[in-house]
Amino acid sequence: MVAQPASRAAPHRSGRLARTVKPSASVKGAIVRAGRGSSVPYAGPIHFGWRKRHIRPQPFLFRTAGQKQDEYIAVFRDRITRLIRRALGS
Repeated sequence: MVAQPASRAAPHRSGRLARTVKPSASVKGAIVRAGRGSSVPYAGPIHFGWRKRHIRPQPFLFRTAGQKQDEYIAVFRDRITRLIRRALGS
């Protein structure tokens, strides 16, 4: 829901950063990550900026998550409601 649009919103020079945007989920929650350690070490400075190096922040992950907030809240609400109903037997 967020990873694919965030990948499209990532700054593109070579496309390497955009290709590293991946969703991850667990029982406790979901997250979208960008960058893979040494293969794209600039992911953090691109997203958060680096004033000392005159790199302006480009928070494409946060911006996309904010734009999709209503959608993922609706999915969360629906799934929690179904779990509660199943637990209560109604």
